[in-house]
Amino acid sequence: MATRIGIGFSQKTDSLSAIEEAAQQAKKQLEQDRIDAAIIFNTIHYKPEDFLPLAYKTLKFTKFIGCSTAGIIFEDKPHNQGILVAAIYSEEIRFESSSLSHINLQDPQEAGRIMASKAITDFGEEQRKLFFLLTDSLITNHTELIKGIKERLGKDFLIAGACSSDNFQFKKTYQYHQNICMNNGIAGILLGGRLDVAMSLRHGWRPLGKPRNIDKTEANIIKKIQNQEAISLYKEYFEEEAETLSDNPFGQINIRYPLGIKIDSFDEKNKYLLRNTIKILKDGSIVCQDSVPENSEAHIMIGTKDSCLLSAENAARELKEQLGKKTPKFIFVVESLIRHKILGKNVHEEIESIRSFFGTSVPIVGMCSCGEIFSIKAKNNITHTLLHNNSIMLIALT
Repeated sequence: MATRIGIGFSQKTDSLSAIEEAAQQAKKQLEQDRIDAAIIFNTIHYKPEDFLPLAYKTLKFTKFIGCSTAGIIFEDKPHNQGILVAAIYSEEIRFESSSLSHINLQDPQEAGRIMASKAITDFGEEQRKLFFLLTDSLITNHTELIKGIKERLGKDFLIAGACSSDNFQFKKTYQYHQNICMNNGIAGILLGGRLDVAMSLRHGWRPLGKPRNIDKTEANIIKKIQNQEAISLYKEYFEEEAETLSDNPFGQINIRYPLGIKIDSFDEKNKYLLRNTIKILKDGSIVCQDSVPENSEAHIMIGTKDSCLLSAENAARELKEQLGKKTPKFIFVVESLIRHKILGKNVHEEIESIRSFFGTSVPIVGMCSCGEIFSIKAKNNITHTLLHNNSIMLIALT
């Protein structure tokens, strides 16, 4: 039995030339005529309406998903321009893909049910192992979307994924399913068969000061903290500078000081769920990227270059411990754009740290995200699948 992955990468400036080069490299590395599944990532320099039809044809009309990103992880470092194609052949793993567009115009829970139903097809329950999603970072209710998916796949089913990005603009991103290009969409691939999945996630941020109570929320909007307007928490620390949170989602306050929501059922290594601020409303409410539980404790959090690098090392160590003596077929990395900003010229050190645990023979690829979807097994043995911010996520298949 065999599983092979072929990886191609191009930085040619022309969309058609770049996808042709990347796809042909991937096919050559694969050393197989058959392609069972593929993933495509591109930076915003390339037009999906140009390259998707050629990609679909070159990859033999296989099941593939993809998205736009501000950075592609290849050869142990992020690249700010390029197209990556990862093609997979496997006698052990089965793949089914699905997609859904215009998510914000639908009931998110029902959309999740439809999305999962499309991917199940003739998979038997015992064969399903992981549902990997690529979503629009501008979707405002991933929590309900994931809830709908779990209604079809099971409450403890493993779900992981990433939010597409657009080079720090936070305005328009793309998601792909075969030759379909979407905005405000979701593309997913269901993996099953004879494989094992190991996953880890860390963020590296720590709390500042004493906790504050979140008194009132509406979905992804925090209305009141300590019975005051929500922005008062940031004003307490940053005074007038707090107003800049609304001007720039990737400004210094938002990058280094997200909100940390304490989740009591989580273990110590992932005690706080991070939430970035998207904007501040006129009434002082804080708009987050996804929902926030009411009556939970919140902290201002702080992250540094050193804490980011340490968390990447800890994520790799945990993944290695999960794998034991098994060698992964490949490792997929999802790195938050926020971490990318903080680390700057040191960003390659994260991937080098991961590489040090697994040697040079294991392929490592990935993307920079505006949100990371991860399943955490909580203390009560319930699996929580949530959108996270500012994290690094590792997925290994064996």
